Amino acid sequence: MDNSSTDFSTTIAIIASGAFGSTLADALKAAGFTQVALLVASATGEAVDLTIVALEDVTWRELLNMQATLLGAGHTTLFLTIDGANVVQGTVTVPGLTACVECRLLQALPAHAEPTRAMGQLGAYLSGNIAAVPAARMTDITHGLVKMVAALSRNDSAAPALTAAAVHRAEGTELISVLPVGHCTICSGVVAPRSRFAAVARTALARALELEGFAAELAYSPSPAPHPDRYRTVGILGGGTAGYLAALTLRRRIPDLEVTLIESSKIPIISVGEATTPEMVRFLHSPGLLGLDIADFHRRVQPSIKLGIQFLWGATPDSQFSYPFQYAPLVDPMVYDGHLDNQSVAAQLMYADRAPLLDAGGGRAHSLLESVRFAYHLDNERFVAFLKEEAISRGIHYLDAEIRGVEIRDDGENVDHLVTADGRKLQFDLYVDASGFRSVLMEGALKSPFVSYQSSLFTDRAIATNLPHDGLIKPYTRAHAFDAGWCWSTAFEDRDHIGYVYASSFISDDAAVDEMHRMHPRMGEPRQVKFRSGRHAHFFKGNVVALGNSYAFVEPLESTALHMVIYELEYLTNHFPLRSDVASKARLTEKMNDLWDQLRWFLAIHYRFNRRLDTEFWRAARADADISGARDRLELFCERAPLSDRPSLFYSIIPPDFFSGDHAFDTLLLGQGVPARLGPPRLPAAAWHHRAKLRREIAAHALPLAKALPLLRDVQPELLTEFMANPRSWVQHWIAR
Repeated sequence: MDNSSTDFSTTIAIIASGAFGSTLADALKAAGFTQVALLVASATGEAVDLTIVALEDVTWRELLNMQATLLGAGHTTLFLTIDGANVVQGTVTVPGLTACVECRLLQALPAHAEPTRAMGQLGAYLSGNIAAVPAARMTDITHGLVKMVAALSRNDSAAPALTAAAVHRAEGTELISVLPVGHCTICSGVVAPRSRFAAVARTALARALELEGFAAELAYSPSPAPHPDRYRTVGILGGGTAGYLAALTLRRRIPDLEVTLIESSKIPIISVGEATTPEMVRFLHSPGLLGLDIADFHRRVQPSIKLGIQFLWGATPDSQFSYPFQYAPLVDPMVYDGHLDNQSVAAQLMYADRAPLLDAGGGRAHSLLESVRFAYHLDNERFVAFLKEEAISRGIHYLDAEIRGVEIRDDGENVDHLVTADGRKLQFDLYVDASGFRSVLMEGALKSPFVSYQSSLFTDRAIATNLPHDGLIKPYTRAHAFDAGWCWSTAFEDRDHIGYVYASSFISDDAAVDEMHRMHPRMGEPRQVKFRSGRHAHFFKGNVVALGNSYAFVEPLESTALHMVIYELEYLTNHFPLRSDVASKARLTEKMNDLWDQLRWFLAIHYRFNRRLDTEFWRAARADADISGARDRLELFCERAPLSDRPSLFYSIIPPDFFSGDHAFDTLLLGQGVPARLGPPRLPAAAWHHRAKLRREIAAHALPLAKALPLLRDVQPELLTEFMANPRSWVQHWIAR
């Protein structure tokens, strides 16, 4: 606890009926609050700035009576209550402005929107007792209260205290928004008196109401209203990450849909590393999507943290640049430094091979997770095993079967049923094709044409293997230009996963393996994968949705495989059609085709402007790679860069995806040294260099991933849960978006 000698002028009364009251009073005095009075349970005392009520072993009715008395006397109050196993702190009730305890209780009831029912439910609840503060949690709870009171006294970050209750659970703390309820019997008719906290309360309320309006504006229900023409059953053909993510998403977001996943145990899981984008963090853990517990996920899957991509790429033979996920203005580093290394804390963490956790001593850390965007490196075998366990636990039907046939209806547009190797017929209303490159349903059965990206992306094969890293776990995916393509490196705790993506028309398979051996002499046994870049003409055709590699594929230069699966699933469930809907299915296909085409152009500029190597492949890429879909943006960039330093001419409010946003194009074009006229810097030179120095100092005190990853899993998992719960974290901003 902070025992600084700060002298706060706030006058405080504590109304308590147990040992906790004196503990809190001593802690407040130690923190610099000199005017603290401890009162017996029945007293209200003289007018003070803040009255803290921590009654123990009383009924809820007695507690609410105390609140009514205090509000009637004009007291600003902060209540601490024990509700079952949870300790609830707040909100701070400013009479006539912010919500009271009864508002919080009413808001939590199932019928809170209907006053008569809500009050009836509340009456049955109020006879219960409030327990005593557990001795084992007294120190932590005291610390939290002192911190809140200090923030209020400084008007510093006080808004959450006035519009939210902090619910302290065993697994972590959650902030629950609480606004005044019109049918509350305690505070609805109270007139606002003069209060030290009135101004900050109004500011907090304004902010909370704006956020509530923003959330309502973005809110939607993906689940269609009950309709006789709705899809009732769905069969997902194929497991792996795409299949299981589809099963979990459909089960959670369309809960009345009966979901069956069909895969063959004869087809092994490809044990490779999956690099992701920050969208995966949001998708897996946000309540409106999969809602998977983040601390449990880290224990079971053991992901590594990824802050961005490091490119050994660019204008000269030794060029390299970083593409961190953390958004930052790019004009200042280019004007003052001539490179992007100092653009953000994330960029410096990548440069130093460090995690977004600062060393706090004693084997503990301070977290930067809330402000530094990150993604995951995922071991595919562990990830799929985790998804399968979650799918089965959530009631998804699992069928181990080999599909030998697909029967099409007479219209030629819909699948009637699947036929297993042992002759069973499997029939569903809707089918999801997650069969990978085979595209059994969309291409094989429904004959959807394939649209090739070969004119933009020349590569068509990959060699994958593992590589020892001697304990250095890099917080990024690396893309290293090779003679006929490029090599990825994805870091895990025990090893790196590496792979050479190359064009077979420029190098033989044996020569590609030889080049990998020269660059990585300690690499393991290689295995080859053949692929084609492009998409099918249809995302949704008849009663079949194609997902992941069954629908489209591009090389993993920007780690977009699972990223695109996420977008496909979100668009599908956000606009889930009825069986007879035609326009919805056509628009879904049009939208997904456009997203994939945008990705094509973004990847193509990686090839068109990379001058690190002068081989036959790279000369051809610079001369011939089709970037026609990015020409307008490129021309605008050359006239004035960065594009992201002014309002976009390519999207209205929110870019549809990170790779079609101006900032992404800026990073790739600036990093590769594409000539452009730079705009004016935002900061004076001295201010910029000072900020760059601060970023380097922060990175110097960060933990290496070899220490950070086990610490998050085993020592301070609360840092993960606090990151997800913190309303100021980047992931909460993305959830709201």
